[in-house]
Amino acid sequence: MNTNFLKKFIPRENKKDDKSVKDIFVSSKHLMGAIHEDKVEINLLSSSYGRKRDRLEGKVVAIIEQKHTQIVGRITFQGEVMLCLPDHRRLYPLRIPKRFYKDAKENDKVVVEIMGLRDPKRKLTGKVIKVLGSSGSYKAETEALFFHFGLKPSFSSAIQKGVASLPEHLSKEEIKKRRDFRDVLTFTIDPENALDFDDAISIRLLENGNFEIGVHIADVTHYVEEKGPIDQEALERGSSVYLVDQVVPMLPERLSNDLCSLKPQEVRPAFAVVVEMDKEAKIKKEWIGETVIFSDKRFTYEEAMACIEGQSGPHYAMLTHLHKLTQRMRQRRIQRGAIAFETTDVKISLNANKEPINIAPKPPIFTQQLIEELMLMANESIAKSMAKHSKKGGIYRSHGNPKAEKLALFSSFARQLGYPFTYDKENPAQAFNGLLKKVKGTPAEQVIQALMIRSMEQALYTTKPDGHFGLQSAFYTHFTSPIRRYPDLIVHRIMKAILANKALPSLAYSKIANNSSARERLAIEAERSSIDFFQVTFMKSREGMEYKGVISGVTQWGIYVEIVENKCEGMIRLADLLDDYYIFVPEKFCLEGKRTKKVYRFGDTIFVQVKSCNLEQKTIDLVPVTP
Repeated sequence: MNTNFLKKFIPRENKKDDKSVKDIFVSSKHLMGAIHEDKVEINLLSSSYGRKRDRLEGKVVAIIEQKHTQIVGRITFQGEVMLCLPDHRRLYPLRIPKRFYKDAKENDKVVVEIMGLRDPKRKLTGKVIKVLGSSGSYKAETEALFFHFGLKPSFSSAIQKGVASLPEHLSKEEIKKRRDFRDVLTFTIDPENALDFDDAISIRLLENGNFEIGVHIADVTHYVEEKGPIDQEALERGSSVYLVDQVVPMLPERLSNDLCSLKPQEVRPAFAVVVEMDKEAKIKKEWIGETVIFSDKRFTYEEAMACIEGQSGPHYAMLTHLHKLTQRMRQRRIQRGAIAFETTDVKISLNANKEPINIAPKPPIFTQQLIEELMLMANESIAKSMAKHSKKGGIYRSHGNPKAEKLALFSSFARQLGYPFTYDKENPAQAFNGLLKKVKGTPAEQVIQALMIRSMEQALYTTKPDGHFGLQSAFYTHFTSPIRRYPDLIVHRIMKAILANKALPSLAYSKIANNSSARERLAIEAERSSIDFFQVTFMKSREGMEYKGVISGVTQWGIYVEIVENKCEGMIRLADLLDDYYIFVPEKFCLEGKRTKKVYRFGDTIFVQVKSCNLEQKTIDLVPVTP
């Protein structure tokens, strides 16, 4: 669900408390060629502008730092003059001199380099340095996405050469150093399309009736040398990026898909949290250390679920034990106040030509919860141990308590939808869970959940264990995905040093935490952009078709609607509501007809027709229809 419209009601970032700090308006004639995100020096003018007499007006006198030196955009012509219309909506067009066309033609998607000093009297000037293809095409939009988000789909030849020289098998000496789980039942449970396997689960019944459960995580640090070329590249990338049609990995493929991946029927090194657990899922003993495993079976979520539900198939008995134990773990976690979100994913099926042939909601299933609970247990265990033994700090996953003003806004919003929200200001977690139960299965469920998430603080990486509100955990970190997240790799190194009584790695923890948080946000934006492109491509061939939808957002410029059948989201623009003149009523979060008093509000069911789709802007325009 696209929640950009929610910023109007619950901003993600808190505004500065200093009332003396005000925005400074700069008119186009005073920009001196500066563009969005440039760092500039400004002189204040004595005049004010418009009706807001308290606003300051300024004039750019110098561009200190240019944010954008290259941009991606679409070529168009005004007469004989070539222009590049940037994809970034806050940048204005560039004029391309004829000698810098580089074979670009009308409607091509291109990369343009901004040339020389910016001229305040004319359009920006640039030169085409790369033609990506026809705007809106798969090839062009994919390459544009790589450029916009700074993604690198390949690795340097030097790194590839270094990876190629790594040994294929573990030595006997290395195996002897590790706790041997090769004869213990071990398997992985992952999505159907998973390429790399970070985690495997071992389980066996002990003589005392308890279970020994191991959460074995790929031992990436065994292969990746600290501060070596591969490590530095992984730090820069921060995380893998999972696009609809491909993965931009943090580690080279031989590591991510082979040597580090806990593939079935292969001996692999791992780093594990192993617990002894009674039948009530209470932990009696715990061990952390290096292991060697042999994965007996690779399950998909659906295959594991079928074994448990049908009480048949490979290892169904042990899978059933795990299911019962993890459900008890989940119940206790929710009882302590952890937020019980249940988000619905979207499955986009592509043909051989990378064209979307089907899009359908994919609700969560209980085997996902099974794995999630075991990963949460391992992450908490590692965080507690790291906090106890690491005096230099570490890398933790923190999630702050919601701010009072955001809770008040959310409460007002929920009340308008008919769901009163009364909460304890000190700890509103139980109230969140109570509301989630009330809206479960209703049209308002996804909207309430999306806005609830927005009312909370963003989770981020920190150097101290500041607690995790969403999980109601005092100690939490990321340990379970070192193939695809750099912080996990660092946590592995810290824990290995602790267990070996060695000096902790001399690292700039704060820099790593900040970089990892920034790269994570970028990855999320890139993944969202990829989904948007394929959803719009899918709906492009369905222009004119009618669908049932749910209103997922209301603004002064129109209505957001999520189509029930495929969760694609589009907009009914205000200009397309022809039966009345509609006014946005912010205190009621609705549009109201001036004459008819007809109301469009969040969560309402509505029938729509697909009017048009814009592949370049990744937007779907809808119009209301009578069912």
